[in-house]
Amino acid sequence: MFHKALWMRNYKLSKPVIWALYSAGFFSMPFIFLQKARQTSFYNTNVNASEYYNDFHSANISIFFIIAVVLIASLVIGQERSSHSTDFTFSLPLSRKDIYLSKWLFGVFHITAALAVNIGLSYLIYIFSALNKFEKPNFLGLYFLYAFLFLTAIYTFALFIGTFAGNTVTQIVFSVIFLLFPVGVLGLIGAFIKVHWDLFSSEAYNRVSFGSDLTSIISQWTLPIPLFEFSYYYQSSLGKVSTALDYPPLWVWLVPVIYTSASLAAGLYLFTKTKNENNGRILVFDKLKGFFTFGIVTCFALAGGAFFGDAFDVYGEPNLFSYYMGMLTFGSLSYFGIKHLFKAKLQLNKL
Repeated sequence: MFHKALWMRNYKLSKPVIWALYSAGFFSMPFIFLQKARQTSFYNTNVNASEYYNDFHSANISIFFIIAVVLIASLVIGQERSSHSTDFTFSLPLSRKDIYLSKWLFGVFHITAALAVNIGLSYLIYIFSALNKFEKPNFLGLYFLYAFLFLTAIYTFALFIGTFAGNTVTQIVFSVIFLLFPVGVLGLIGAFIKVHWDLFSSEAYNRVSFGSDLTSIISQWTLPIPLFEFSYYYQSSLGKVSTALDYPPLWVWLVPVIYTSASLAAGLYLFTKTKNENNGRILVFDKLKGFFTFGIVTCFALAGGAFFGDAFDVYGEPNLFSYYMGMLTFGSLSYFGIKHLFKAKLQLNKL
C-alpha cells in the first residue's frame, strides 16, 4: 500500500494544505500554551499570586483541522479528476485498490503526525514551564486519541465522497453537505412539521422531550459536532483546586470507527468502478443523477419553504402560503440549476 511514486504524487497534489494542517495545529495549541506559560511565569514571579486558571476547548482547533483534512481528501482525488490526470495515475503498474489505499494512508499519516507533533510540543511546554507547577497535561493524551478517531473518520468520509464526485469543487461541497447532513435534514423536517402542525411548541411534545433527545442523538452521529465537545478546565485559588474534563459518552467514540470502516469499504468498491470519461463533471456515475436530483431538489425546496415561511410570517406564526411559495421557487430553481450543472464539465490544467 506504500509506494514512493504515489506518496510523492499525493504530496504534490496537496502540499499547501499539508503544511497548513501542521501550521494550524501549531498556532492553535503549542503557540497558545507557550503564551500561557509566559504569562503564568511573569505573573507568579512578579505578583506571587496564589491563583491560576487554564482551559482548553477543542473547538478552537478542530475547525482548522476539519477544513484541512477535507481539503486534503478533495485534492488527492478531486484535483486529479479536475485536471484529467487520473489517466496517468491509473497507468501506473498498481491496482486501483492500492492507489486508493495509498491516498487514505497518506492522509491518515499526516493527521496522526500533525496531532502528534503539536500535542507533543504542547506537552513539552507544560513539562518545562511554569505550567508544570500547577497542573499535569494528562488531558492531552486523551485529546490525541479523540481527535485522531474523528479526524480520520472525517478524512475517510471525504475521500469516499471523492469516489463519485467528478471534480475538486464538487467533492468539497458534497463533503461539507454530507458531513452536516444528519442535523441539516433534522432541521428541515422540523421546520416542515412546525409549519403544518406546530408540533415543536406543543405541550405533549415537551412532556416526552422527544425533540431534545432526538436532536442530541442525531448530533452525536454528525461527525464534526462531537469533535467540538471536548474541553478541559483547571483552576487553583487559595489552595483549592477544581478541574473538569468534558467529552461525549464513550459510545460516541464508536461513531467515527463506524464511519471510517463503512466509508473505507465503500470508497474502495466505488474507486475500482471509476469512469474517467466523466472526470470534471459533478458526478462520476450517471446512475446517481436521479438520486442526487431528487435529494437536492427536496432539500432546497424544504430550505426555501422554511426561509419564506419565517420571512413572511403572520404575527409570529409561519405563513403556510409563503412556505409553499418558497418550496416551489427554490425547488424549481434547484431543479433547472442541477440539470444545467450535470451537463457542465470543469477542467483545470493537467498536473
